[in-house]
Amino acid sequence: KITYYEFMRKSNSLAAALADKGICKGDRVLMLLPDSPQAIMGLHAIWKAGAVACPCNPCSTESEIENALRYTEAVAVIAADNMYSTVKKLQPPSCKCIIASDQAEYGSAISRSIYQLFKRKKNGFNATPGQVDDRLQALLRRYKDSGRPWIELEPTDPAVIVQGSS
Repeated sequence: KITYYEFMRKSNSLAAALADKGICKGDRVLMLLPDSPQAIMGLHAIWKAGAVACPCNPCSTESEIENALRYTEAVAVIAADNMYSTVKKLQPPSCKCIIASDQAEYGSAISRSIYQLFKRKKNGFNATPGQVDDRLQALLRRYKDSGRPWIELEPTDPAVIVQGSS
């Protein structure tokens, strides 16, 4: 479980980390995350950094990920840890960073154990922190007191408005 306060603090921290990595207003950030707290946190952080979130199915094939990177012109990627090696192999020169998210982080003790035993072994992902550009949890700790970055909006900035029907 995560409280609203904790969620806002963590999404602000990730937004500050993105801004510190050179992600600017209007930049595109590809998200390769399953439905998870990290996906929602990443989405909010990308928006808070003034960037454009480009969600991509985490079950995508290598060629689909390559196409997504090319068509979105993403300057950063937030990916599930089991997708890291694929994204790293396909990383275009314009992509400033890849952030690996440990999907077991927010599960129960049982679900974390199952994830460790089956998912990681099946997908062959056993990267140590030194092998990845950045880890989501490490960035959240490093930028925990940074607050939300300041993004100035102009009346001419494009916007996407999502409105639900009642």
